[in-house]
Amino acid sequence: MVDAQHENFPVWGSYKGIFFYRDSYEDMDLPLTEKGENHLRPGEVLWDFPVVPGLISLPIFSELASSLESVGYVRDEAALNNGSCLFWGLNYDWRRGVIEGARRLEEAVRTVKNSTGAERIHMIGHSWGSTVIRYYLRYGGVDMLNGVDERPRPGAGNINTFFAVGAPFGGTLRALHEINCGFAPAGPLGRSVMPHHMASAPVAYQLLPFNVNKAIDDSGASRNLDLAEVETWRRHGWGPFRQKTFEALFRRARRHAPGLTRIEMESIADGFLRKSLAAGQRLWELMGERNSLDKNVRTVVYASDNRPTLTHAVMRGSEVLATSDLVRRNAPGMFDRVTEPGDEYVPFSQIKEYFDGFSIINDHLHTPDGSYICLVDAPSHRDLLKQGPLLDNLLLNVCSARRGRLWM
Repeated sequence: MVDAQHENFPVWGSYKGIFFYRDSYEDMDLPLTEKGENHLRPGEVLWDFPVVPGLISLPIFSELASSLESVGYVRDEAALNNGSCLFWGLNYDWRRGVIEGARRLEEAVRTVKNSTGAERIHMIGHSWGSTVIRYYLRYGGVDMLNGVDERPRPGAGNINTFFAVGAPFGGTLRALHEINCGFAPAGPLGRSVMPHHMASAPVAYQLLPFNVNKAIDDSGASRNLDLAEVETWRRHGWGPFRQKTFEALFRRARRHAPGLTRIEMESIADGFLRKSLAAGQRLWELMGERNSLDKNVRTVVYASDNRPTLTHAVMRGSEVLATSDLVRRNAPGMFDRVTEPGDEYVPFSQIKEYFDGFSIINDHLHTPDGSYICLVDAPSHRDLLKQGPLLDNLLLNVCSARRGRLWM
């Protein structure tokens, strides 16, 4: 993410953001009202996270890029020749949710098809990106979450094969943890995404699971955890109602509206959360519905089942343990009751539910003609796309159908 007001300074995603970030730069939290502005814009796709330029970098999607380049794909359209095809990374503001991503994808597909003449495109989605692609496949860039009266513009006809890596279509309890605690996507060396950044981002609420009864208390009794209700968040002091998060968002809001009162800010936070939860619940419902368009696109799903993954949160008063690691440390007696095999973010049983009827393969050198789930071992959800067997299987797929195809 780069700050458009400061010569596109990379606030996150570069060593500059780690070592030279200043308070005068725009931060990653979004305003809760339309009056405020955020001048951050998506920069280039983060193939690597440079820590010390030329010496130390953390690979993000570079293994994927290298694999594609090894079989004749290029990132630069000017380098295309008769023996190569193009692959391209979509940059979009992930904080703003699925509609923003789908609109950017719709626009990019139109532009790329017009400039290259490609009829259909292979698409790879990692984690949240898989949700963006599946939404685009069904509805295009139309807003189906907020009651907009507009006909869907399905993008399915533009997709050759959809490769879904760690698809969180049923939501993930890790989103609840990250809204309240933030996360460090680049590890201890990078700038963390803070709780107030996540609590102000619509995407965070669109990643939630909205099944009720997804929690137990530390005695093992079932708890009704209705994440669609604003009062649940207010009662427990979560999200924008968490004190430190609220204060950070209040300070930001007063920069744009100096006369804003605390009572007014509480009303704004309530309205923002209410709207965000309604949109998130609607997306969760849409992703759970069967849709004939899904069958029109060959889909290859990559998933893992070798990491304990949370299926139910553990409640201790207003404290919520929403990752398997937190449960292991703080409520070990509940660990076996609330986890099952998965990739830390998404249980494998959830993948099978959303891709009902897909064949499941363990041999990464096998690529069935139809849609299937390829099961691979991965050290974490974030590392799924770095696994050799996964990349081998993906390359076998694209090499068998590469003529005249464009990659995204």
